Amino acid sequence: MMPVRHTQLRSFHMVAKFGSFSKAADELNITQPTITAQIRELESQYNVRLFYRQRNNNRLTETGQQLYQQTLIMFSLEQRAKQLLQSNGALRSGKLHLGAVSPGAVMPLVDAFNTHYPGIDITIHTGGSEHIKNGVLNGELDMGMLAYREPNPDLVSLEITQQPVVLAVPNSHPLSRRRAIPIAALEDVPLVHREVGSTTRKIIEDALQVQRISPKCILEVNSREGVREASIYGIGISYVGQHEFQPHPNISLVHLNDLDTLSKSYLIYSKELENLPMIQAIIAILASIKASHTAAITV
Repeated sequence: MMPVRHTQLRSFHMVAKFGSFSKAADELNITQPTITAQIRELESQYNVRLFYRQRNNNRLTETGQQLYQQTLIMFSLEQRAKQLLQSNGALRSGKLHLGAVSPGAVMPLVDAFNTHYPGIDITIHTGGSEHIKNGVLNGELDMGMLAYREPNPDLVSLEITQQPVVLAVPNSHPLSRRRAIPIAALEDVPLVHREVGSTTRKIIEDALQVQRISPKCILEVNSREGVREASIYGIGISYVGQHEFQPHPNISLVHLNDLDTLSKSYLIYSKELENLPMIQAIIAILASIKASHTAAITV
């Protein structure tokens, strides 16, 4: 039996990724008949079916799903090898894929990196903590930002920043006229929660539990944008790390003057990539930013 050709696996991988033969062909800069023929050869060669072919949605069969998991690893390793070779230069060109659960937390780092290395194209991928962590582990992301320290032995975690949790209060609510309130003021107040597992939610819930405060938890939304929109519409009071608060004419920022627990952000990356010049450059920039903040505080 003939060995599997790299071009066959590449074509399969792209169709599986995009769910479209035409999009895969555009991505690989080859014709659609070519990519179709390569996948048919692969199926015929091993007497398997990889796709349920439909006009607008080519779904993977069970065999196709299993093969796609393998090609994800294969092309991730290939990309890492390419990145290793490219990174031996002076970082004059290349790409940085950065995952972030909170884009606002990494913007100072991104801004400083772009200033030092303007030739590097930066893409920020947003998502939940688990999605970001897995992206770093499988090589789809170079680095990631999480709201908690990741104990995974294959990852390194560095603290980026820390900030208090603040409230986004609808201007229709009496508390919007206060600059700061105690946690006890949230008794019987309509509260909009983040999803279970959110670090900021745990901080708020722990503080409420300690003081035996019972707000009216009327809504749960699994995104920062969603809880903000709920407050904008006057549904209830939401909460967020202070650097993530986005002003709007319908909401006011209100501090919790007796909440000492801070929300923290961590930069994670794979231990095996630690010596890459791009990773080292970001680590150095992060250290410089933190040193500048420390100097500003002590002046």
